Amino acid sequence: MTWNTTSAKWWGYEMEKRRASGKLELPIISRSYWQSDDSKPIASSQLDRLGLRVKAYFSASPSTLYWETGIEENIKSRYRERYYWENLENKLRVVREIADGVNPDIKLIYQIAGLKQQAVSNFASSRASRLIDILSIHPYAWPDFPSPETWHDSYIQQARRQLQAQGLKQPIWYTEVGAPHHGNSPGAFFGYPEKNAEVAGLTPYQAVIYLVKLHVMALHTGIGKIFWYNYQDRHPERNHAENHFGLRDYWGHPKPVYVAYSHLHSILANRTAVNQRTLAGNIRVYKFSDNKTKVLVLWSFPEARSGESVALSALLTDLSADQKIEAFNSMGGRIRISDNSIRISTEPIFILITKP
Repeated sequence: MTWNTTSAKWWGYEMEKRRASGKLELPIISRSYWQSDDSKPIASSQLDRLGLRVKAYFSASPSTLYWETGIEENIKSRYRERYYWENLENKLRVVREIADGVNPDIKLIYQIAGLKQQAVSNFASSRASRLIDILSIHPYAWPDFPSPETWHDSYIQQARRQLQAQGLKQPIWYTEVGAPHHGNSPGAFFGYPEKNAEVAGLTPYQAVIYLVKLHVMALHTGIGKIFWYNYQDRHPERNHAENHFGLRDYWGHPKPVYVAYSHLHSILANRTAVNQRTLAGNIRVYKFSDNKTKVLVLWSFPEARSGESVALSALLTDLSADQKIEAFNSMGGRIRISDNSIRISTEPIFILITKP
């Protein structure tokens, strides 16, 4: 929700209603009194009105701890205006002061959309960055959405170096990330017709692999939270990419990627990313663990030779006969372990090792 969705009078009710159904709401401060003409310094009268509105909404639900400020402003035209960063700093000072008065635990989030490091550099070198608690990145790999191994880890490592160079230690979240699934119209235009911008959407199978890999890699690089975009397709129109990011289709039927998401969550929830290594044959192994179970997520990249297998002894240095070992594909289907080895491909597989 943005704070334009409903009035402050009903804001607390809306937050509680969502919590009661098990949802986490991540509200956004946008438009009303937030958006400014950044070709000139923001007027003190607008800052006063912003402060009054912020206080009304924060006070209506003091236990709502995370607030995003603005919507992907780095891809808007006013981002390049002369006073953008100065105005952002002044607005954030107002919001921060109100937050500290209502609940000092309230955290402010700033969004960066896309994979351009210059946007991270601009943020890190600004005084506004000192008023932000969490940096949100929306890592959309436009326009072709290549496999995450080709861009993800290097992008995050460089982004963190830029933050550290400025003395910043904000955690990084993905408050929006996803990929469009092709609209099931072979040979037809797919993308953004209004811009004549074609997009290479993913097939249902590619979408499964993309989702699993991105989550596993993000968790192993210390991304704090991942909000997948989005839950359900927005429109049945087949040629428009923005309509086809959903885990479910427009009519509510689960896609393969929904099943993969559910399986991913059931296995990795409440388990901690431990380490990552690469074995011979370009086999990547990502380890998660809790007190009872170890989880290995593995795949090959670049693609292994056809029929490539890896011995369990190469994956598990402490392998013992009394451990329960199970293997699953990306959608939760069981995989047979033959002769204490398992076949590897570019599709992630999950191996669960449970103590007796």
